Amino acid sequence: MSRRHAAAIALVLAATVCAASPAGAQSQANAPPDGVARSIELICGGGFSGASGGRRIDGAGRLWQVRQPLGAPRVEQPLGDDAGALRRWHAWLDAADFERLSHRKPGNISCTLSRTGSGGTHRITWSGSAPPATLPAPVIAMVGELRAWAPPAADGETAVNGAAPPSEAAPPSMRSGR
Repeated sequence: MSRRHAAAIALVLAATVCAASPAGAQSQANAPPDGVARSIELICGGGFSGASGGRRIDGAGRLWQVRQPLGAPRVEQPLGDDAGALRRWHAWLDAADFERLSHRKPGNISCTLSRTGSGGTHRITWSGSAPPATLPAPVIAMVGELRAWAPPAADGETAVNGAAPPSEAAPPSMRSGR
């Protein structure tokens, strides 16, 4: 058996074991196998407490509240499902050419936006909680919607700041608002 073949088998076995374990179900691999749907995560933290938290939407469109106190395990709580938001947010990140962004400006309190897919994980980091105005407008809009997302209202519409979701066909302008 070739080294390449043995490595591929080992990767598949490791992915199977990780997916079957409860801890593995909550952690994201750095480079998921091909065919795995992409996920988006926004985590902010640091400062006095060193704790972090944020939100993640997985490849199936399920949103999670993420919390990690300093020195404690990461905890994720399901918030609801929104496949439309997943498609819209990926479209906006695609429009902003997210994987080509190289924003790395951490501070005492920082936020990291990451997207994981078959090609691995790409991250951008900024100081403070608000995304900098120098980021492309679709990225800023996506961060705002992810933070504001609420479970679907009784009529089935997603409640984002009490408003109906924006059209998937109309991503925000590519202007950064400078």
